[in-house]
Amino acid sequence: MLVPYVQRNKEIGEWIKDNINSKWSLIDALNCGIGFHHGALPRHLGGSIVDCFNEGSIRWLFCTSTLIEGVNTSAKNVILFDKDKGGQPIDFFDYKNIAGRSGRMRKHYIGNVIRFENQPEQMELFVDIPIFNQEQAPLEVLISMDEKDIEEKAKIRLAKFDNMSPEIKEVIRSNNGISIEGQLAIINKIESNLQYYNSQLNWTSTPKTFDNLSVAIELCWDTLSGAGDKTYIEGIGRLSARWLASFAFSYINMKSINAVISYYVNDNFWSSKIPNKQKRIDVASYAILHISRHWFDYKLPKWLNVISNLQEYVFKKSNMKYGNYSFIASNLENGFLHPNIAALMEYGIPISAIRKLTEYININESPENNILKLNKLATTTLTNLGLIQYEIDKLRNSY
Repeated sequence: MLVPYVQRNKEIGEWIKDNINSKWSLIDALNCGIGFHHGALPRHLGGSIVDCFNEGSIRWLFCTSTLIEGVNTSAKNVILFDKDKGGQPIDFFDYKNIAGRSGRMRKHYIGNVIRFENQPEQMELFVDIPIFNQEQAPLEVLISMDEKDIEEKAKIRLAKFDNMSPEIKEVIRSNNGISIEGQLAIINKIESNLQYYNSQLNWTSTPKTFDNLSVAIELCWDTLSGAGDKTYIEGIGRLSARWLASFAFSYINMKSINAVISYYVNDNFWSSKIPNKQKRIDVASYAILHISRHWFDYKLPKWLNVISNLQEYVFKKSNMKYGNYSFIASNLENGFLHPNIAALMEYGIPISAIRKLTEYININESPENNILKLNKLATTTLTNLGLIQYEIDKLRNSY
């Protein structure tokens, strides 16, 4: 039996139709009082779904481990369906956190935890803080420390780095927190075929071709990526450098997550790979949102800045033309908005609303001052600017 239709859920669905996909299954789920929550959701949307669950317009919430810590819900019953988290068994610490989501104070006196697997065994928790163990601390941590704070035993480990030229030491330090071995491997790879890499990497602002971007990403993928980067996405498979480059190149050209999702839904390759259109919409929506949240918002801009610095070092040394990727890195990270404008997203305002409000936003003001000024606008003004009710509510609740 369907639950009564709730206005708040309808408003969320309206935003999803405009900004993700009009046929995404989450819309129908919300209409039935059902929600799902995972790490690929835009932050404001995930927060709204939790709010609706706590308020009762969402009665059943399906979620990954995204709600283990830091989020209070009004759940009375928690069903632990799987024994794994990110491909690894759930440990006792995570299990207790999940169980702790049930029976919230001042809402339910008793909570129930239903599990389909045995409770994980309790084990000792040991946390190693590298800064206090310099013999084992990553070199990337040591080179960022003041020399007077580095112990003698740790200095021995830095000997190889200290013997490098000042120029290469400077560029490695500029790529703060990035594997030194990885950076050296990228430099060696570029130097092993200077002409080829120069032809692919000497672009500025935005990549001119798909291969320009793909080559840059592949250099990082082979040297800087970890096991968690090569995520398996249902319906697509294991994420690769070429797949990531394909999604990123589409986003750079379209500048719209909605448009990228629509493109892949209607693409002949994806139509043959996933014939069922509804499944294709759901797979594409999740995949693009996941890549946007986990790659476009941080990691890919970071990688592009690293490659930009390294190729500049190599090509300058050989008196060759070099590129500069800071423009596209900043645009990816900030959704093609000025960084001071994009900062409003940290306050829970959807990027769709921010784009409609740019003429009222002063890039020289703090986000707090801009939010204060925006909230003085009358609702009729906001509506005339094209904001829908969901966006107006998120703006009003941002301060």
